Amino acid sequence: MHDRSVELLGELGLTATQHRWIKLELERRIRAHVLQERDSGNWLDQVKSRLLAGEPLQYVLGNWDFRQITLEVDSRVLIPRPETELIVDIALEQLSKFRTHQPGEDLRVIEVGVGSGAVSLSIAKEFDGVDVIGTEISAEALEVAQSNLRSLHKTILFERESTVSFHLGSFFDPVSEELRGKVHVIVTNPPYLSEELYLSASRSVREYEPSIALTPGPTGLEAIEAIATEAPRWLRVNGVLVTEISPEQSSCVQEIFRDNEFGSVHVVEDLTNRARFVVGALKG
Repeated sequence: MHDRSVELLGELGLTATQHRWIKLELERRIRAHVLQERDSGNWLDQVKSRLLAGEPLQYVLGNWDFRQITLEVDSRVLIPRPETELIVDIALEQLSKFRTHQPGEDLRVIEVGVGSGAVSLSIAKEFDGVDVIGTEISAEALEVAQSNLRSLHKTILFERESTVSFHLGSFFDPVSEELRGKVHVIVTNPPYLSEELYLSASRSVREYEPSIALTPGPTGLEAIEAIATEAPRWLRVNGVLVTEISPEQSSCVQEIFRDNEFGSVHVVEDLTNRARFVVGALKG
């Protein structure tokens, strides 16, 4: 097994970290009796073939780590990316403020566009007693999110006493009317690439990741504008909207927030010091 793994590293020019991920996944499959050790060479050959075809490593392995959880991922959903992990930190910070100032209040989060469920599940796992409602327009992506929820159900609900539910539909359409004006935080990593940026993206992104989760239209702002326009109907006073953006959209998105009753609008940078999130609180 070790020799074949080293051979794969040399032939594909993988980083040491990528090499380690492949070895760990191989070992996990053998321990789980999903794969016999005698078949490890064939599995590595399949990995090599798929990587040479341009398929992202995350899809080849079938799962990927995001913060404290491991998620099932495939071409039905976007690959969970390190920069998106920061949106969870922003949400947790805001939830902590609400709990401090209103200690007995039930805390609610809506995620628009859950994809694999990475953000919603991470919030529920890392914050005690929060109700998370996620919506997703893609039935295929929702299948992945539901599968990840089932895998993490015991950890999240029994250890953290949080609840998570995922619903099929566009933007806020599936959300119960009873939640209007009662939501504390809305988070979203919507499709935000302009058509031009999408067409210039790498081949692996364009050929393997779902376009519906990447580009909403010509400008890339269409989904963000729709969410920011409707979010005030769902948020309580001082409730917070957080969206991931493309760095060049920073000024435009801040203006969209201000035009839709949000104050204290600001940008949060990612790990590479680029504008990556816009945050705003609903005015009273």
